[in-house]
Amino acid sequence: MNETDRAARLALLGFAYGQLLQHNPATAVYLDVGNSTWVDPARVAELLRTVSPDRPVAGIALNVANRRPDSEIRAYATRIQQAYGHQLFVMIDSLVNGAPNTANLIDWCNPHGQKLGTLPSTRFDRDAMVEPAFVKTPGQSDGRCGTSEQPAGEFDRQLLLDQLS
Repeated sequence: MNETDRAARLALLGFAYGQLLQHNPATAVYLDVGNSTWVDPARVAELLRTVSPDRPVAGIALNVANRRPDSEIRAYATRIQQAYGHQLFVMIDSLVNGAPNTANLIDWCNPHGQKLGTLPSTRFDRDAMVEPAFVKTPGQSDGRCGTSEQPAGEFDRQLLLDQLS
């Protein structure tokens, strides 16, 4: 992406973020910033400052639709906060990062061996700085690939059973 398009995208994200906060002041807004293998923490901090230059971003989402281990993502969140200089609420998508070898599952589409990760609570804790979440539904297919023949977004009973076993 060229610099003009990148600046326009960040401006749109900043506008959307500001609108959500302005019109929904009681809503927790989390910006998805990827995972520990995608973006350097210093770059994430720079992007957060660009998106919201007038007030610190309050929350970030990490590992969305990915399989990086919780411990790795928690350490990444700490490095982002250090680079950003502000405390952040962190939501970690732990849907399919529960396999012992989750960091080695390089196939992104319904890989064999993926397991459910840390179960999220049914109650939102306003004071918790790090919360697990399931961004997708357990058993939801990534597409007709890997261990599922269901189209992307469709529920696959066998995929869910595999994720649970």
